[in-house]
Amino acid sequence: MTNRFNYRAVANISLSNISHNLNLIKNYISPNSKVLAMIKANAYGHGLFEVANSLEKADMLGMACCSEAYTLRENKVMQDIILMQGVSYLDELEYCFNNNCQIVINTKYHVELINRFSKKLDSKSNKKLIIWLKINSGMNRLGFSLDEFYHALNELSGISIVKVSGFIGHFSNSDDLNKSNITDEQSNKYFKVLNNIPRVLGSEHVSSKLLVQNKYNFSLCNSAATLFYPHLHHSYIRPGLLLYGACRITLEDYLKNKTEFNLDVKHQEKLIHLLSNLKPAMSLYSEVISKHSISKGDSVGYGSLYTSEKSSTIVIVGIGYGDGFPREIAKDTKVFINGKLYPIVGSVSMDMLNVDVGNDNINIGDKVEIFGDNISVTTLAKSANTISYTILTGLSSRVKVTY
Repeated sequence: MTNRFNYRAVANISLSNISHNLNLIKNYISPNSKVLAMIKANAYGHGLFEVANSLEKADMLGMACCSEAYTLRENKVMQDIILMQGVSYLDELEYCFNNNCQIVINTKYHVELINRFSKKLDSKSNKKLIIWLKINSGMNRLGFSLDEFYHALNELSGISIVKVSGFIGHFSNSDDLNKSNITDEQSNKYFKVLNNIPRVLGSEHVSSKLLVQNKYNFSLCNSAATLFYPHLHHSYIRPGLLLYGACRITLEDYLKNKTEFNLDVKHQEKLIHLLSNLKPAMSLYSEVISKHSISKGDSVGYGSLYTSEKSSTIVIVGIGYGDGFPREIAKDTKVFINGKLYPIVGSVSMDMLNVDVGNDNINIGDKVEIFGDNISVTTLAKSANTISYTILTGLSSRVKVTY
């Protein structure tokens, strides 16, 4: 049944801004690099199907699991897809095989699963399962260790349906200005593993069985690594948050700390251009639903956490933690109403925020920007001591999404 009543909290998604951000990224990366656009977790809260259709210029779409791939294929999205977590069951593997979904292999269990699946197929079949192997270079979450990697690669080379497209790594600290040494160590480990393939398995053996179009693809860079480690772009970069117009390291952060990055002048200029021109893909709004006057000494909200030092006007905004707004926020967290920033005061309720507007003329029904063009989601995330990802992916079903 369609809800005929208005929603107070609305997330507006600009698909044109996502396309704009993709173009910025493509102009920034190395000329021979391609874009594997990350659209997992409902495209970071922006709508899986809608975002996928706006990314026709991306070279591949990345998601976490088979259910996400299923949603796209059933909606006739036929771009190349890769499942970053791989698959867990034979029926998932069969679906990926039949629907041209590439998968990342990151555990011995995946190798066993492919072995079992291949034995069910007609030995004369020419259809291939395209896979990527993930190398654990230090994040210690997913991926093969050095010894496991060579064993898996050797075993997969004997399975007729398999084509190895390339090798994936992932950085644990590429967005941390103070831990570039860890990123360097992890990239060195990744390439040390790959450089030893001919020595461990024999170059002739590898060349005849595993190379796709006479070369492997390499993919290491997420959003932050794409920005700050251009020498590691290689075959595919994997922007996620960046596509949606956010970055944990803002332009202001970069300008304050740019000496920490080993970027040449050309890349510095390109980076500043990119960060200056990113556009937010999601804007979150609500509205004023009530207003009242308070006197000096009056407290506001649960726990009486805020006591006013002057007479003022409090307006109530129709959004709260029940909608995905973070409950724990810094005292200086603000919203944007009628061209001006105003502070949220007192505790965040399930359905409401209290905002001190002083003596300004704010009325019931006035639009309130939570984040968007005037307040970045990164700013709100920092105020809540969290990351943009949790806010973008954490909006509840009560928030209406428009495009």
